[in-house]
Amino acid sequence: MDPDAPLDHLLDVSALVTDGQLEITWHYSDQVHREDTVRELAAGMVGALAAIAEHCARPGAGGRTPSDFPLARLDQAAVDRLVGDGRDVEDLLPLTPLQEGMLFHRLVGGEDDVYVDQAALLLEGVSDPDALALAWQRVTDRTPALRTSVVWEGVPVPLQVVHRRVEVPVVQLDWRELDAAERAERLERLRADDLARGLDLGTAPLMRLTLVRLPDARLHLLWTSHHLILDGWSLAQVLTEVSEEYAALTTGSEPRPPARRPVRRLRALAGRPGHRGRPCPLADRPRRIRHPHPASRRTAPAAPATRPGPPTCTRVRCPTTSPPAWPTPRGRPDSPSAPVVEGAWALLLSRYSAERDVLFGTTVSGRPDDLPGAESMVGMFINTLPTRVRVDGGRTAAAWLRDLQEEQAQARRFAEVSLAELTSLSDVPAGSPLFDSMVAFENYPFDEARSATTGIRLADVSSRDATNFPLVLRAYQGERFGFDLAYDPQLFDAATVRALADRLCLLLTELADDPDRPVRSLAWTTAEERRRMLTDWNGTEEGRPADTLDALFAAQAARTPDAEALTAATNGSTTPPWTRGRADSPTARRARSRTRDVRRPRPAPLHRPRRGRPRRPQDRRRLPARRPPAARGTRPAPCSPTPHRSRWSPPGRPRLRPGRAPAAPRRPRGARRPGPPPGRGTGPARTARQPPPT
Repeated sequence: MDPDAPLDHLLDVSALVTDGQLEITWHYSDQVHREDTVRELAAGMVGALAAIAEHCARPGAGGRTPSDFPLARLDQAAVDRLVGDGRDVEDLLPLTPLQEGMLFHRLVGGEDDVYVDQAALLLEGVSDPDALALAWQRVTDRTPALRTSVVWEGVPVPLQVVHRRVEVPVVQLDWRELDAAERAERLERLRADDLARGLDLGTAPLMRLTLVRLPDARLHLLWTSHHLILDGWSLAQVLTEVSEEYAALTTGSEPRPPARRPVRRLRALAGRPGHRGRPCPLADRPRRIRHPHPASRRTAPAAPATRPGPPTCTRVRCPTTSPPAWPTPRGRPDSPSAPVVEGAWALLLSRYSAERDVLFGTTVSGRPDDLPGAESMVGMFINTLPTRVRVDGGRTAAAWLRDLQEEQAQARRFAEVSLAELTSLSDVPAGSPLFDSMVAFENYPFDEARSATTGIRLADVSSRDATNFPLVLRAYQGERFGFDLAYDPQLFDAATVRALADRLCLLLTELADDPDRPVRSLAWTTAEERRRMLTDWNGTEEGRPADTLDALFAAQAARTPDAEALTAATNGSTTPPWTRGRADSPTARRARSRTRDVRRPRPAPLHRPRRGRPRRPQDRRRLPARRPPAARGTRPAPCSPTPHRSRWSPPGRPRLRPGRAPAAPRRPRGARRPGPPPGRGTGPARTARQPPPT
């Protein structure tokens, strides 16, 4: 400060910490205060600071107040109960909406926690496992997300407790003397036993490590953690930082840990009143949804369990290098191919469910674009939001996907919205999910070239992660584009999921080849499916049956009367199935009662859509009534499932529709309907004035 500059205050005190020492400077006017007066005041301040430091250094001293944890919304009694003297707790943070959902599923899901992640990594170039364990401990010491536990009892909202110091559990094994077969067998058994142990959410850290030493400086790293503390984007950053820390320990160099923005800043941003009060376009997505949107046809009715079974995964590598790229902010977790993947999945769901308006979940990064350094933060920030897409077959794929990208960009501004709150805006029954499928794009920032400079190379990786959704699509971009379809084997079989994956790959390939095509012109079936339908299923080997359709059904019902013929499920509840014998009996009675009205055989349509009306689910009680046309000797005629579009026909010629007999000429108004021709019918012809027989 310039000594000749005028003072804004009678006393100006500035403090600065340099080289671990506190330096305090006093500025005053000699025309107002004497020097000995200011020195006496400064000495009193130093004495007060020394007394405070001495008090804090005493055993049992300390304490925290609610103002130290403004986001936790606790009173002093709750702070004292959770924090104590404050020496072991660094921070208290509220859970994100997705973290609250994971905690809920853990508490009601029984012993098996589907959100326990297990990554098995084969590392090359690790000659010192002790140094690797120390590197993990150092990274944990400076990463708050790795030092957390969860508390949910006796608090207004579940909280994430950040501890000041935790010790990472590490188990080291030496399998260098074992052969390859025995190592593989032991590794499978080790992974199963490790998963069976689970993780206690109330004890930090929510992770543990197993280091298995192998020959030739290789090492199996078994990293078990809870999905509640880390998302995939953060997981890749932690692995990269551990590799750099290991290189610094083994080479004697000085580590250079990255500077990360504290998680508290992002939590505070999401909790601002003005931020919560903004109009949210996501609120309109679940409206008028009365039932969970199906992922696809299931192999069996949904089980009443609250969570899916152990997931099974189908991995697909598409022949295309990658879907067409779309602009996205540089350095963000969102992939430029994400709109294409989401659009292809929406189109696939639309075709399987025969609905133009589809709804599924998408995973968003949860890192605001307007927050500098958000992409380098480590923790759980992702969220699952509903994505509602209307498939417009007449538009080009490029225009349709561009609009989808703009809608998703607007929705990602509200990535902190709770899925439970959005589900409450729909008409879905309480306790039911809003959708059955989810799409996630695994675009993780694991820099292999950067890790190679540390001497560690990631040779292989396999992971176990799960969600509470029956069907999850995870897309990833490597040397070639690919995706995984994780499914619940209790609801889907492998053949159904494989057909889904093949058709999705076909849609992505066609979108990459020609995005200017109309959406409706994209292929519906793969080449293998068309070959089966046209070649394997054409019936040339079996020949045409001699009996009618009704006779064939009756014969099969007589052979297997107790076999299931019809099943139905309404709002998630399954009614008892109809057997073939039960389905055939009312059909035969209806058929015999209508044979009197048969005049002449003529084509009867097997399927004819009603124009201008939405398709309704078939009532199984009405299905037997649709068989009398075949039972009374008429011959079935094929018809197209698409509505008739032509509104013009040549003059004097009746207009024909697929599967419909030629239209009879209209009767003049007031004319009587003619009776049956002579020689036909079951009784004498009568006019409208004659009373019906009693």
